[in-house]
Amino acid sequence: MPASVYLPALWLMKRIPLYILIGCTIAFGSCHHDTGPADLPSIQPNNRLDTLVLFTANFQGSQWKTDSAYAIIVNYANDSTVENIQITASQTIKDTGTSFVLNLTNFTGPGIYSVTPPVNAVTYYKGNQRYYAVSGVINILSDTSYSLIGNFGITTADSAFVATGTFNVAMP
Repeated sequence: MPASVYLPALWLMKRIPLYILIGCTIAFGSCHHDTGPADLPSIQPNNRLDTLVLFTANFQGSQWKTDSAYAIIVNYANDSTVENIQITASQTIKDTGTSFVLNLTNFTGPGIYSVTPPVNAVTYYKGNQRYYAVSGVINILSDTSYSLIGNFGITTADSAFVATGTFNVAMP
């Protein structure tokens, strides 16, 4: 076979790695990545990236804050007409798991719910310790199909601590 057939094929084979590099650069350069603290669908109606899901509390002179908070609807099989809401927020502080759990029984929407365990309860967990609220209120300011916004103020048994807090959590 004449050399004129081999030369163009050899020339093309030497440049294949260059073409692969150019193609990969174009492919990776066209990738899109959303930025933000939470690259998840928003609970907001316009579906922007969500930065509003949060839970904060102030107790024993310390500020407690997390963006790991959610609400769930808890219905019991024997009474499907009663809607119960549980809000859970958790955070690790110095290798110790901490969390707040708010329970609202017979949830009917925005309003003030008195803390009267076990009906409406607030519990703070720190490692293996539990602190139960014996009095206080949970105030639901807004209840939409996408979020539950409110605040709370509690006193635990033996006045171990007083806590106040706010929340904005996604509804299930």
